[in-house]
Amino acid sequence: MYEDLIAKIIPTLKFKFPYSVEDYGRNLYLENYHCHKDFSNTSTPDCAESIENYAKRIHEFGAKCLYSGEHGSQGNQFEVYKVAEKEHLKYIHSAEAYWVKDRKEKDKANCHMMILAKNAEGREDINFALSMANIDGYYYKPRIDLELLFNIPKENVIVTSACLSGWHYKDAEDIWLKIHDYFGDNFFLEVQAHNTDPQKRLNRKILKLAKEHNIQIICGLDSHYIDDKTAVKRDQILKYKHIEYPEEFGWYMDYPDTTTVIERFQEQGVLSDEEVLTAIMNTNVFMSECEEIVFDRKFKIPSVHKDKTYEGKCAIYKKILNKAYAKEKEKSKEKADGIRYEAKQVMDSGVVDYFLTSKAIVDDAVNCEGGILTTTSRGSAASFITNKLLGLTTVDRFNADIPIYPERFLTKDRVLAGQMPD
Repeated sequence: MYEDLIAKIIPTLKFKFPYSVEDYGRNLYLENYHCHKDFSNTSTPDCAESIENYAKRIHEFGAKCLYSGEHGSQGNQFEVYKVAEKEHLKYIHSAEAYWVKDRKEKDKANCHMMILAKNAEGREDINFALSMANIDGYYYKPRIDLELLFNIPKENVIVTSACLSGWHYKDAEDIWLKIHDYFGDNFFLEVQAHNTDPQKRLNRKILKLAKEHNIQIICGLDSHYIDDKTAVKRDQILKYKHIEYPEEFGWYMDYPDTTTVIERFQEQGVLSDEEVLTAIMNTNVFMSECEEIVFDRKFKIPSVHKDKTYEGKCAIYKKILNKAYAKEKEKSKEKADGIRYEAKQVMDSGVVDYFLTSKAIVDDAVNCEGGILTTTSRGSAASFITNKLLGLTTVDRFNADIPIYPERFLTKDRVLAGQMPD
């Protein structure tokens, strides 16, 4: 139906379009990069949709990417990555960041922008900016500013102007132009299909800016649920939290098929069909331009003996255990064998640093801060006699009223299968 327009638009796009005219004409792929999942509720309670449901919807529509971003954060990035891997979707690291002119001022403007990583370095850049937003930019929300944004190399991320909330400042237009000047073709002005007067006015402004300054437009859905069924669940969350968003009246917050999106823009009556298709086709920039990001799943355990080899740390660990066992009043072959078994599990699992670092923390709390170890302990933590020898607990599993099994806490097989100690 739109093949002629698609063929006309492809040469005007500022990235290599990943599909043929015929393929795209049959499927009209739209990448839903601006979406929210139930992890949003950790900071902004307004979504009940699971990552898995988004993955199912993506497959249903033939799209290719799963996005991590939430309000003010990179979302549950590890869970999104895991689902993307399982569902054979491309993981895109992203965030809908809150931004202000100066993050160190008490400014509640909290404008929005979408930031999406083009590569692994871009993921680190986003994480750093969001960390600083929480460290020295927090005022009601974690906020970045242009200083943090322009600290990100322009080739590492894609930025969009997000929703109506990206335009709170009177001079927002000038600020977005500065952002475009810096990021160039990695910046998009985001249009949405809500049939409301504020959105119509914003879309007209965006089209004018786009034409005057040669800026690309992109279609954002701003999904907070998949369909009417899950919309009810979101309504219940808002009701329970006594939250109302009157500005949302008339907004589309679902995840519809691309044909429905086109029809909504046509009903809105601001963008031409060519502009609508351009904005939709530009969402495929994430499939074309973003590299595959591979998470390093090795354990990241802080070390108090950074100058030592792993063998050296194991020697320290064994020396502590031997010295502590020598002071034990009740000794037995069973207990000695238990200590050897546990120590071997720890060392063979490669997690000695976990125990040495924990000991250093507890020792500091007890010896320097006057801390006191409690005489009770969660079962898993007390299931190693070596934890008592390290000074992490007062519970001795060999003298416990209820049998405690060391396998409940840690085994080599569990750790090497990707499970950290309880």
